[in-house]
Amino acid sequence: MTRYPKSGKGKQWTTRELAAVPAAWKGDTLSDGGGLSGEVRVAADGRVSVRFKFAFRWDGRLCWYQCGTWPGVDLAEIRRNRDAARLQVAQGINPAQAKEAARIEKQRAIAETLAANEQERQERLTVADLFTAWLADGVNRKDGNEGLRRYYGKDIAPRLGALARIFHACSQRRAQRGIAARI
Repeated sequence: MTRYPKSGKGKQWTTRELAAVPAAWKGDTLSDGGGLSGEVRVAADGRVSVRFKFAFRWDGRLCWYQCGTWPGVDLAEIRRNRDAARLQVAQGINPAQAKEAARIEKQRAIAETLAANEQERQERLTVADLFTAWLADGVNRKDGNEGLRRYYGKDIAPRLGALARIFHACSQRRAQRGIAARI
């Protein structure tokens, strides 16, 4: 059943009117005008929320753009989302597809950041990190590699502690020179 605000059909709902929506209206549609309508939902604890969506025509079909759920999103923000979607439709852009493309682009940027962070972490591995990885994956002696750990801790690690930092600085300079030579 489609319901309208007290001010009449074609008018907008107020926050006070939405707060007074009873749980018995679950599943009903609230018409807010301008192609914006909301579906009344009721949570398990009895809280009422309204999911607003904007209706528009795209390629001759009726499509929907999700504008937000009240009370999580302010009613004015929901209407701004509707207005932005309406503007996109007027410009020949499907707002639902544009929203999906923006989400995918954001995920791609996050994945690139994580990959760059992992690459930098790999470049900054110390000799101790490499030794630990080698013990875990590369060698398996009868004594559980205790002899190797003891030898590394007693003889190698004390001498290579500062050398690992120097090695990293040298490899960074070499990489920069390589990039500079290619430019």
